[in-house]
Amino acid sequence: MKHINAVGVMLILLTGFYPPNLFADADAQEIVIIGNQNTADSVTKGEIKEIFLGKKTRWADNTGLTFVIFKDEETYGAFLKAYVGKTVSQYSSYWKIQVFNGTGRMPQFFQDKAQVLKFVSETQGAVAFLSSGKIAADRVKILSVK
Repeated sequence: MKHINAVGVMLILLTGFYPPNLFADADAQEIVIIGNQNTADSVTKGEIKEIFLGKKTRWADNTGLTFVIFKDEETYGAFLKAYVGKTVSQYSSYWKIQVFNGTGRMPQFFQDKAQVLKFVSETQGAVAFLSSGKIAADRVKILSVK
């Protein structure tokens, strides 16, 4: 993670706002999109954005689509920046508004990579993102991003 000066730390602690460059070290190349074994083999960057904004709720075969968030600080911020075009603060506000308006339900968050893998492997139509690395490909499918 980038070095943050004292002013930056105070900004984070006092406001909960994470500066966009806080996550600059992680990028889209370090993130993989995973799905249940029954999901599509690939997704577009636009579809990823629609999925994680709750706008796409079904796969092409009409299977229900469920997404979950891996709330690892560095991966989460990098994913939002690369695929959703929002900061952590903006994404949180977006979902609070959706819930308040009754047009959406707050996504489920997992702090642990193993929990994400378990959920996705056991839930038909599930999709998530993780930092690249060792992923049990027999449990989930790594989706290619077009």
